[in-house]
Amino acid sequence: MNKVDVSVQSYNKPESLIYSLLTLHKHCKDKVDTVWINDDQSDSLVMDKYHRLRDSNVLHPWKIETRVNKKRMGWWVSFSYKRIPKYVTLPFLLKRIAWNFYKNKTVFVEPQDFRYQWAIESTNKSKLLVIHDDVEFLGDVVSLLNSSLNNLDNPGIVGELGQCWRCRYKKTGCTPSKILDGVKPSEEWPMTRKVKSDHKWACRINEWVAMINVDVTREIAMDDNVFFGNYDDDGDIGAYWFSRLVDKGFSFDDPFASSNKDISYFKHWDGGITGHSAWVDQGNGQNKYNPEELSSRIFREFNYEV
Repeated sequence: MNKVDVSVQSYNKPESLIYSLLTLHKHCKDKVDTVWINDDQSDSLVMDKYHRLRDSNVLHPWKIETRVNKKRMGWWVSFSYKRIPKYVTLPFLLKRIAWNFYKNKTVFVEPQDFRYQWAIESTNKSKLLVIHDDVEFLGDVVSLLNSSLNNLDNPGIVGELGQCWRCRYKKTGCTPSKILDGVKPSEEWPMTRKVKSDHKWACRINEWVAMINVDVTREIAMDDNVFFGNYDDDGDIGAYWFSRLVDKGFSFDDPFASSNKDISYFKHWDGGITGHSAWVDQGNGQNKYNPEELSSRIFREFNYEV
Protein backbone atom coordinates (compact mmCIF):
# COMPACT_ATOMS: atom_id res chain seq x y z
CA MET A 1 0.00 0.00 0.00
CA ASN A 2 1.30 3.45 -0.92
CA LYS A 3 1.58 5.84 1.98
CA VAL A 4 -0.95 8.63 2.53
CA ASP A 5 -0.62 12.07 4.06
CA VAL A 6 -2.70 13.37 6.96
CA SER A 7 -4.39 16.75 7.27
CA VAL A 8 -5.59 18.10 10.61
CA GLN A 9 -6.87 21.54 11.57
CA SER A 10 -5.68 23.14 14.80
CA TYR A 11 -7.22 25.68 17.12
CA ASN A 12 -6.15 26.01 20.75
CA LYS A 13 -6.25 22.29 21.60
CA PRO A 14 -2.66 21.16 20.98
CA GLU A 15 -2.74 18.43 23.61
CA SER A 16 -5.83 16.92 22.03
CA LEU A 17 -4.35 17.13 18.54
CA ILE A 18 -1.07 15.58 19.67
CA TYR A 19 -2.90 12.76 21.42
CA SER A 20 -4.88 12.09 18.22
CA LEU A 21 -1.65 11.86 16.22
CA LEU A 22 0.04 9.63 18.77
CA THR A 23 -2.82 7.14 18.71
CA LEU A 24 -2.87 7.22 14.90
CA HIS A 25 0.87 6.61 14.87
CA LYS A 26 0.43 3.65 17.21
CA HIS A 27 -1.73 1.83 14.67
CA CYS A 28 -0.69 3.33 11.31
CA LYS A 29 2.99 4.20 11.72
CA ASP A 30 4.16 2.70 8.42
CA LYS A 31 1.23 3.94 6.34
CA VAL A 32 1.66 7.71 6.74
CA ASP A 33 4.31 9.98 5.25
CA THR A 34 3.55 13.62 6.13
CA VAL A 35 1.21 15.27 8.61
CA TRP A 36 0.00 18.75 7.65
CA ILE A 37 -1.05 20.76 10.73
CA ASN A 38 -2.86 23.94 9.73
CA ASP A 39 -3.52 26.30 12.63
CA ASP A 40 -6.34 28.85 12.72
CA GLN A 41 -4.53 31.58 14.65
CA SER A 42 -4.30 29.88 18.03
CA ASP A 43 -2.63 31.37 21.09
CA SER A 44 1.09 31.97 20.69
CA LEU A 45 2.36 28.92 22.60
CA VAL A 46 0.37 26.40 20.57
CA MET A 47 2.76 26.35 17.62
CA ASP A 48 5.71 25.83 19.97
CA LYS A 49 4.13 22.54 21.05
CA TYR A 50 3.88 21.40 17.43
CA HIS A 51 7.45 22.42 16.72
CA ARG A 52 8.69 20.41 19.69
CA LEU A 53 6.60 17.48 18.48
CA ARG A 54 8.20 17.82 15.04
CA ASP A 55 11.71 17.99 16.48
CA SER A 56 11.21 15.02 18.77
CA ASN A 57 11.42 11.41 17.62
CA VAL A 58 8.04 10.39 18.98
CA LEU A 59 6.29 10.26 15.57
CA HIS A 60 9.20 8.82 13.60
CA PRO A 61 9.33 8.38 10.61
CA TRP A 62 6.56 10.87 9.91
CA LYS A 63 7.30 14.34 8.63
CA ILE A 64 5.43 17.18 10.36
CA GLU A 65 4.58 20.37 8.46
CA THR A 66 2.95 23.36 10.15
CA ARG A 67 1.28 26.54 8.99
CA VAL A 68 -0.75 29.38 10.53
CA ASN A 69 -3.71 30.88 8.66
CA LYS A 70 -3.33 34.49 7.60
CA LYS A 71 -6.99 35.08 8.44
CA ARG A 72 -9.13 33.42 11.10
CA MET A 73 -11.76 31.23 9.45
CA GLY A 74 -14.21 30.43 12.23
CA TRP A 75 -17.45 28.52 11.58
CA TRP A 76 -18.91 30.47 8.73
CA VAL A 77 -18.69 30.51 4.95
CA SER A 78 -15.82 32.53 3.50
CA PHE A 79 -14.75 33.31 -0.05
CA SER A 80 -11.52 33.85 -1.96
CA TYR A 81 -11.05 36.71 -4.39
CA LYS A 82 -12.33 35.77 -7.89
CA ARG A 83 -13.23 32.29 -6.57
CA ILE A 84 -16.96 32.76 -5.90
CA PRO A 85 -19.10 29.59 -6.24
CA LYS A 86 -21.92 29.63 -8.78
CA TYR A 87 -24.68 29.24 -6.17
CA VAL A 88 -23.85 32.61 -4.58
CA THR A 89 -26.31 35.43 -5.14
CA LEU A 90 -25.35 39.06 -4.65
CA PRO A 91 -27.33 39.44 -1.37
CA PHE A 92 -25.78 36.22 -0.05
CA LEU A 93 -22.29 37.42 -1.00
CA LEU A 94 -22.67 40.87 0.52
CA LYS A 95 -24.02 39.52 3.79
CA ARG A 96 -21.24 36.95 4.18
CA ILE A 97 -18.34 39.21 3.23
CA ALA A 98 -19.70 41.85 5.62
CA TRP A 99 -19.49 39.26 8.40
CA ASN A 100 -15.95 38.34 7.36
CA PHE A 101 -14.96 41.99 7.43
CA TYR A 102 -16.44 42.32 10.92
CA LYS A 103 -14.49 39.27 12.14
CA ASN A 104 -11.28 39.55 10.09
CA LYS A 105 -11.13 43.11 8.79
CA THR A 106 -10.99 41.73 5.27
CA VAL A 107 -13.63 40.50 2.85
CA PHE A 108 -11.70 37.60 1.29
CA VAL A 109 -9.34 34.88 2.46
CA GLU A 110 -6.64 32.89 0.72
CA PRO A 111 -7.59 29.40 -0.52
CA GLN A 112 -5.00 27.82 1.79
CA ASP A 113 -6.80 29.32 4.79
CA PHE A 114 -9.73 26.97 4.23
CA ARG A 115 -9.57 23.86 6.36
CA TYR A 116 -7.45 21.11 4.82
CA GLN A 117 -6.84 23.11 1.61
CA TRP A 118 -3.15 23.71 2.36
CA ALA A 119 -2.62 19.96 2.59
CA ILE A 120 -4.81 19.30 -0.46
CA GLU A 121 -2.74 21.73 -2.53
CA SER A 122 0.63 20.68 -1.11
CA THR A 123 0.54 16.89 -0.86
CA ASN A 124 2.18 14.72 -3.51
CA LYS A 125 0.00 11.75 -2.52
CA SER A 126 -3.09 10.58 -4.35
CA LYS A 127 -5.01 10.12 -1.08
CA LEU A 128 -5.30 12.29 1.99
CA LEU A 129 -6.54 11.22 5.41
CA VAL A 130 -8.50 14.07 7.00
CA ILE A 131 -8.96 13.95 10.77
CA HIS A 132 -10.17 16.11 13.62
CA ASP A 133 -8.00 17.05 16.56
CA ASP A 134 -10.24 15.09 18.96
CA VAL A 135 -10.06 11.50 17.69
CA GLU A 136 -8.60 8.54 19.55
CA PHE A 137 -7.55 5.85 17.07
CA LEU A 138 -7.99 2.23 18.10
CA GLY A 139 -7.04 0.35 14.92
CA ASP A 140 -5.55 0.58 11.44
CA VAL A 141 -8.05 3.02 10.00
CA VAL A 142 -5.73 3.96 7.13
CA SER A 143 -5.82 0.46 5.64
CA LEU A 144 -9.59 0.22 6.10
CA LEU A 145 -10.33 3.53 4.39
CA ASN A 146 -7.73 2.97 1.69
CA SER A 147 -9.30 -0.38 0.79
CA SER A 148 -12.77 1.18 0.82
CA LEU A 149 -11.69 3.96 -1.54
CA ASN A 150 -9.87 1.56 -3.87
CA ASN A 151 -13.00 -0.57 -4.26
CA LEU A 152 -15.05 2.29 -5.68
CA ASP A 153 -15.71 3.20 -9.29
CA ASN A 154 -14.81 6.89 -9.75
CA PRO A 155 -13.63 7.11 -6.12
CA GLY A 156 -14.17 10.43 -4.36
CA ILE A 157 -14.34 10.06 -0.59
CA VAL A 158 -14.91 7.45 2.13
CA GLY A 159 -15.67 7.73 5.83
CA GLU A 160 -18.70 7.95 8.09
CA LEU A 161 -21.75 9.01 6.08
CA GLY A 162 -24.21 11.02 8.03
CA GLN A 163 -24.66 14.18 10.01
CA CYS A 164 -28.13 12.73 10.37
CA TRP A 165 -28.72 14.56 13.65
CA ARG A 166 -29.34 17.82 11.77
CA CYS A 167 -31.07 16.41 8.70
CA ARG A 168 -34.85 16.64 8.21
CA TYR A 169 -34.89 13.24 6.47
CA LYS A 170 -33.93 11.38 9.63
CA LYS A 171 -37.58 11.60 10.66
CA THR A 172 -38.59 9.76 7.49
CA GLY A 173 -36.36 6.78 8.30
CA CYS A 174 -33.39 7.62 6.11
CA THR A 175 -30.13 5.99 7.25
CA PRO A 176 -26.57 5.82 5.89
CA SER A 177 -27.08 2.16 5.00
CA LYS A 178 -30.15 3.02 2.91
CA ILE A 179 -28.24 5.76 1.09
CA LEU A 180 -25.46 3.30 0.30
CA ASP A 181 -28.06 0.83 -1.00
CA GLY A 182 -29.32 3.48 -3.41
CA VAL A 183 -32.44 4.46 -1.46
CA LYS A 184 -32.59 8.26 -1.56
CA PRO A 185 -34.97 10.17 0.75
CA SER A 186 -36.09 12.57 -2.00
CA GLU A 187 -35.38 13.63 -5.56
CA GLU A 188 -33.44 16.63 -4.26
CA TRP A 189 -30.93 14.50 -2.34
CA PRO A 190 -28.25 15.22 -1.25
CA MET A 191 -29.56 18.78 -0.96
CA THR A 192 -31.37 19.24 2.33
CA ARG A 193 -31.29 23.03 2.47
CA LYS A 194 -34.36 24.45 0.75
CA VAL A 195 -36.14 27.64 1.75
CA LYS A 196 -36.69 27.40 5.47
CA SER A 197 -33.76 28.30 7.69
CA ASP A 198 -33.86 24.95 9.49
CA HIS A 199 -33.31 23.01 6.28
CA LYS A 200 -29.53 22.74 6.08
CA TRP A 201 -27.07 20.96 3.89
CA ALA A 202 -26.49 17.84 5.95
CA CYS A 203 -25.67 14.66 4.04
CA ARG A 204 -21.92 14.29 3.71
CA ILE A 205 -18.97 12.13 4.68
CA ASN A 206 -18.09 13.45 8.14
CA GLU A 207 -14.58 14.87 8.02
CA TRP A 208 -13.47 13.85 11.49
CA VAL A 209 -12.10 10.63 9.90
CA ALA A 210 -12.24 10.54 6.10
CA MET A 211 -10.08 9.55 3.14
CA ILE A 212 -10.31 11.78 0.08
CA ASN A 213 -9.17 11.41 -3.51
CA VAL A 214 -6.86 14.41 -3.84
CA ASP A 215 -7.33 14.87 -7.60
CA VAL A 216 -11.13 14.88 -7.24
CA THR A 217 -10.95 17.42 -4.43
CA ARG A 218 -8.70 19.65 -6.50
CA GLU A 219 -11.03 19.31 -9.49
CA ILE A 220 -14.08 20.45 -7.51
CA ALA A 221 -12.13 23.43 -6.17
CA MET A 222 -10.95 24.37 -9.66
CA ASP A 223 -14.24 23.84 -11.52
CA ASP A 224 -16.74 25.05 -8.91
CA ASN A 225 -14.69 27.21 -6.49
CA VAL A 226 -16.00 24.92 -3.76
CA PHE A 227 -13.41 23.95 -1.18
CA PHE A 228 -13.72 20.80 0.90
CA GLY A 229 -13.16 22.68 4.18
CA ASN A 230 -15.55 25.59 3.61
CA TYR A 231 -19.05 26.11 5.04
CA ASP A 232 -20.53 26.63 1.58
CA ASP A 233 -24.14 27.77 1.36
CA ASP A 234 -24.21 27.85 5.18
CA GLY A 235 -23.85 24.08 5.39
CA ASP A 236 -21.38 22.35 7.66
CA ILE A 237 -17.87 21.36 6.55
CA GLY A 238 -17.95 19.38 3.32
CA ALA A 239 -21.76 19.20 3.04
CA TYR A 240 -22.26 21.37 -0.04
CA TRP A 241 -18.97 19.96 -1.42
CA PHE A 242 -20.51 16.48 -1.12
CA SER A 243 -23.40 17.55 -3.35
CA ARG A 244 -20.91 18.65 -6.00
CA LEU A 245 -19.09 15.32 -5.73
CA VAL A 246 -22.35 13.42 -6.26
CA ASP A 247 -23.42 15.69 -9.11
CA LYS A 248 -20.11 15.10 -10.91
CA GLY A 249 -20.58 11.32 -10.73
CA PHE A 250 -17.88 10.51 -8.20
CA SER A 251 -18.61 7.79 -5.68
CA PHE A 252 -18.40 7.47 -1.91
CA ASP A 253 -18.63 4.78 0.72
CA ASP A 254 -18.96 4.28 4.45
CA PRO A 255 -17.09 1.20 5.70
CA PHE A 256 -18.48 1.87 9.18
CA ALA A 257 -22.17 1.96 8.24
CA SER A 258 -23.35 -1.58 8.88
CA SER A 259 -21.12 -3.13 11.51
CA ASN A 260 -20.16 -0.54 14.13
CA LYS A 261 -16.59 -0.76 12.91
CA ASP A 262 -15.95 2.76 14.15
CA ILE A 263 -15.97 1.34 17.69
CA SER A 264 -13.05 -0.90 16.69
CA TYR A 265 -11.14 1.77 14.77
CA PHE A 266 -11.64 5.09 16.55
CA LYS A 267 -13.48 7.14 19.13
CA HIS A 268 -14.56 10.62 18.20
CA TRP A 269 -13.34 11.44 21.67
CA ASP A 270 -14.46 10.07 24.98
CA GLY A 271 -16.12 12.01 27.75
CA GLY A 272 -18.31 13.91 25.32
CA ILE A 273 -15.60 16.45 24.54
CA THR A 274 -15.83 16.85 20.79
CA GLY A 275 -15.28 19.62 18.31
CA HIS A 276 -15.16 23.27 19.29
CA SER A 277 -17.57 22.66 22.19
CA ALA A 278 -14.56 21.69 24.32
CA TRP A 279 -13.17 25.19 24.38
CA VAL A 280 -16.22 27.38 23.89
CA ASP A 281 -17.73 25.61 26.91
CA GLN A 282 -20.95 24.45 25.34
CA GLY A 283 -23.18 22.40 27.58
CA ASN A 284 -23.28 24.62 30.68
CA GLY A 285 -19.73 23.87 31.71
CA GLN A 286 -19.82 20.15 30.95
CA ASN A 287 -17.36 20.35 28.05
CA LYS A 288 -14.47 22.39 29.40
CA TYR A 289 -11.17 21.57 27.75
CA ASN A 290 -8.70 20.10 30.23
CA PRO A 291 -5.12 20.34 28.88
CA GLU A 292 -3.55 19.12 32.13
CA GLU A 293 -5.56 15.91 32.10
CA LEU A 294 -4.67 15.25 28.46
CA SER A 295 -1.00 16.03 29.05
CA SER A 296 -0.92 13.51 31.88
CA ARG A 297 -2.60 10.94 29.69
CA ILE A 298 -0.10 11.50 26.89
CA PHE A 299 2.83 11.07 29.27
CA ARG A 300 1.29 8.01 30.84
CA GLU A 301 0.49 6.26 27.56
CA PHE A 302 3.34 7.48 25.32
CA ASN A 303 6.03 8.77 27.66
CA TYR A 304 5.94 12.11 25.87
CA GLU A 305 5.77 15.42 27.68
CA VAL A 306 3.67 18.04 25.90
